[in-house]
Amino acid sequence: MDKSSREELHLRIERVTLEDDGQFECQMLRPDEGPIRAAAYLNVIVAPKMVHFTNYQSGTMIEVNEDIPLNVTCAAPNSKPEAIIIWYVNGQKIEDGIQRWSSYNLNKTVSSFAALQWRPRRNDHKKVLTCEANHDDSSTQIRTNLTINVLYPPDRPRILMLSGDSFVRAGDNVTFVCVVTGGNPPPDLSWYLKGRLLSARYQYNIQTQETMNTYSFLAEPDDHLANYECRASNKKGQEPQTRTVHVKVAYAPQGVEMIGESNVRQGSFTVVQCRTKPSNPISRISWLVNGHPIPATVQSEHQQMHGFIAVANLTINTNEVMMGKHRLTVECNARNDEGSASKQHVIKILAPPLPPRISGLEDGIHLEGHVLNVTCEAHGGNPLADISWYRGYDKLPGARSSVSGDSAISSLSLTLDRTMNGQRLKCEAMNSALDEPLVDSKQLNVLFEPRRVMIRMPEGTRHQLIAGEEAKLHCLAAGSNPNAHIIWHFYPNGEPNPLIFTGETILNET
Repeated sequence: MDKSSREELHLRIERVTLEDDGQFECQMLRPDEGPIRAAAYLNVIVAPKMVHFTNYQSGTMIEVNEDIPLNVTCAAPNSKPEAIIIWYVNGQKIEDGIQRWSSYNLNKTVSSFAALQWRPRRNDHKKVLTCEANHDDSSTQIRTNLTINVLYPPDRPRILMLSGDSFVRAGDNVTFVCVVTGGNPPPDLSWYLKGRLLSARYQYNIQTQETMNTYSFLAEPDDHLANYECRASNKKGQEPQTRTVHVKVAYAPQGVEMIGESNVRQGSFTVVQCRTKPSNPISRISWLVNGHPIPATVQSEHQQMHGFIAVANLTINTNEVMMGKHRLTVECNARNDEGSASKQHVIKILAPPLPPRISGLEDGIHLEGHVLNVTCEAHGGNPLADISWYRGYDKLPGARSSVSGDSAISSLSLTLDRTMNGQRLKCEAMNSALDEPLVDSKQLNVLFEPRRVMIRMPEGTRHQLIAGEEAKLHCLAAGSNPNAHIIWHFYPNGEPNPLIFTGETILNET
């Protein structure tokens, strides 16, 4: 204190602190007036020492998603009086979306807060968010900054075709260019076909902020109307931006399929179907039968995933077609502007043979024990006949088969015995053109002699001959063909010249 006079008293405070903030009172005593008081107030100004973000580190770059609200709180603590907080984006003051409040401290200072709610857009990428604390009483101004890294998806891809024409021919080179603008971070750009990755090689242009992926291939039939997809994505778990493109590929038919019978009986009808494999444009079907063109038939057309197929049926009357060697060659030709394809279908014509003929029995004398050589021949037919031999109902083994020209021949050797006499020797000719075999048969006439001759007395008579009485004798000859002719020779008294009698012949056919 400094007392200049009895009437003045000065108070000097050095190194003022917050503890000095408040009311000071000066009191004087006069004997005639009593005590006199006067008050003075000391307002201690405290400038803010710092300003900071409560949930982010000052001076850093923060990542935010586009259109997702960003909540940032800025604090200017321990000032007196309170500091005023102002928000800026790239130097432009923000007025909206700010909530302010203060917190009073026991030491009479005030902490100021300002919360900013803001929806960054993609054009806010790399902008600077500034929090400024102004303290007019101390002429103090403090700032702190954040840099905004706005994450946003790319634009939808654009696809260019370098040839400029979406119509190509098989074997042509096709180049697709997929371009995407924007996106933070720059997107991955890939080509896909039916979900299969084709190319993930892309380039990013910093100046234009464009990402580009170029894919080239040689057009094939399966590429016709196939959807080539370009996908752009810069965030895992997020649906990519996509765009598809397709080309129209012209190509020749890739082949022909024919369906029909391979074996047909002479005189019947048969249907042959021709089905083209895919082509673009549609193929036209024409027919050749044994090299001769046939008027075009009605064809049906069916669109497939990568082209068109055509189907036509041809009905053939085997009686109306000239053929050689019992076969028909049917050819189907499919053609469009890009080329052609063809295929042949061979039909075997099944024809019956002529009735078989047995030879070798022309000589009517066939003696028991002799070997009989017979031949059965069936002329013509397709295929040639299979020949079988039967005696009665029994099939005979050991036949020898051969082919002579257009005839099937079967030879059989039989050792004749008397049991074969009167039986029928049968030759059957069969092929796939017949439902029942064709037959020729001959009856066997086997000549054989009786095996024994016996002389007997009639039953019921004495086995004695009495002179002067009539006697009856039986001569029995076993079976033969032809029937045996019985002659009696008697040699009376041992004379060399016999007496010959024919007697009465009785046939027993049992």
